[in-house]
Amino acid sequence: MRSHRTHPLEDPLRFGLICGCLTLVGSTFIGCGPSDEERERLKASMLREIGPLETKGEANGSSPEIPKDQVEQAWMTQSALPIEDWEIQYIGNEPVGFFHRKIERATTQGADTLRLTARSRTRLRGREKEVEQKIDFVAFEKENGDVMRFEGSVEVGSRTNRFEGLVRDGKLQFNTNLFGRGDSIRIGWNALDRGPFAIEQSLMRSPMKEGEQRQLRYFDPLLGRPIDAQLTAYDYFETPTFEGKKEKLLEIQITSNAKDDVFSSQVWADTQGRIHKRFNPSLDLRSFRCEKESAMVVVNQSELADLTLRPVPLGGALPLGTTKPVRFRVETIDSQYAIDLPSRTDQVVRTIKERKLDITVFPTIELTDPIVPIEGLEQEPQPGDGSLANSFVIDTNHPGIQQLAKELLQKENIASSDPVARRVSAFCKGISQRLETIPFDRRVSAGHTTLATGKGDSFDVAALLAATCRSDGIPARIAIGLRCDTKVLPLVMGLHAWTEIHDGQRWLPFDASLRTVPAAADSASTSTNIEGAIAADRIKWVDTNWNSINPYESILWLARHLSMLEISVTRGTQ
Repeated sequence: MRSHRTHPLEDPLRFGLICGCLTLVGSTFIGCGPSDEERERLKASMLREIGPLETKGEANGSSPEIPKDQVEQAWMTQSALPIEDWEIQYIGNEPVGFFHRKIERATTQGADTLRLTARSRTRLRGREKEVEQKIDFVAFEKENGDVMRFEGSVEVGSRTNRFEGLVRDGKLQFNTNLFGRGDSIRIGWNALDRGPFAIEQSLMRSPMKEGEQRQLRYFDPLLGRPIDAQLTAYDYFETPTFEGKKEKLLEIQITSNAKDDVFSSQVWADTQGRIHKRFNPSLDLRSFRCEKESAMVVVNQSELADLTLRPVPLGGALPLGTTKPVRFRVETIDSQYAIDLPSRTDQVVRTIKERKLDITVFPTIELTDPIVPIEGLEQEPQPGDGSLANSFVIDTNHPGIQQLAKELLQKENIASSDPVARRVSAFCKGISQRLETIPFDRRVSAGHTTLATGKGDSFDVAALLAATCRSDGIPARIAIGLRCDTKVLPLVMGLHAWTEIHDGQRWLPFDASLRTVPAAADSASTSTNIEGAIAADRIKWVDTNWNSINPYESILWLARHLSMLEISVTRGTQ
């Protein structure tokens, strides 16, 4: 059992470096997302996937039959540098953070010196609110892992703990500072002692073999004390990776002993000793080696969660109805932010002066009328494969999405050979009837997830509509911008997303998160009313295929600058 004793340097922040991955230990926080019941189910499922921990006995630093890690040889050479690793962290099935490490030559510290930098960001849910844990670390070491010095910080909400260490004359001088209160200790240091990445260094220096055991000792700057670790390699197993593939990886149990605290974890490494997967059972935490783009999902989502997203006040009066074009004046008060909006689909952009634009927006109904050409719209090429692709968010190949498309067309007695606008109108009608539209919750769900839960914000609904259209062979993409809700006074414009589809000749905007307002009786348009057709009540900042695993990057392009915008209606064109 783990004791609850604390070192003076740990209190009140209690963190640990577990198997070389900066992560939380002994905290009252839990991961955001599933309920307790769901978390237990996911945990049980996860343990079936990776196998439960098999304790072979606790680590014993004095055990003579387990060899010490051989540290005299180099674990890294300058010719292999730089090396950069990313990991994405999950609690249950919910991505909650990332870990990033970079190893490079330390140009100012000597020819055989390495600079190791690490940072992690993890979203944690406490009893009352969600907070972000931030860890930053840098160390200078010799090629064999011999520590010279290190420094870093741990931040949780408003609490920050800074630390630094220096090895000199057989001693480690370790200093920490929390809220201006400093502490300092000196620890004996010998040739076998290593820094917080000792486990990775050991495995890469000499990859373990089946049945092998080894011991090593490293200093954990977040716990502020040495750790005795015992590594036990079991066998190579077909192990699921982040990409969903199975690779033969060596399962290694790590038992770490820090005074009276004993904790276990597991890692899976390849034949070169590179770790691909980790599991910390005390936190129900998994981490997977991945590409940078995958890890940035969590980075960008965390940034979006932290932003203050106040709606932009709208000056002037917005005309009612769906048939009138509207001209907006958009200006930014930030001299460093250049507004560069697209002049295509349903809006024509004219630059007035630096950082000031006039944008004329046209409703869907006017765009579908072949008698009324729109001057100034960018002539785009025919859509490519990207607008029909299956992706993480627009999951058009999901059986539930494909079944939805068939059901909605059959319900309206529409064939796949019918005009595109008619088919999309049926999709909009069916989706809006099935879903409860909620305010923007700063998370984007895959189409099938939104369909299963029966609710979603405009970003979720736009992805679901795009997936449904693509499953029926209709090119679709996502538009992100600002929309005005005329039912709320005073008028403001808030973040919103909708879907653009290509009918074979042009891109047309549709919004399944809103019920269509019937066309005015005096409308000059010869088109019939179209479900999902939009009014000129929005401004598009960007359109994207959303084929990346990371939808948040495109949202942040606008969200970061909301507070710097000024918008007014300058004319409701007749």
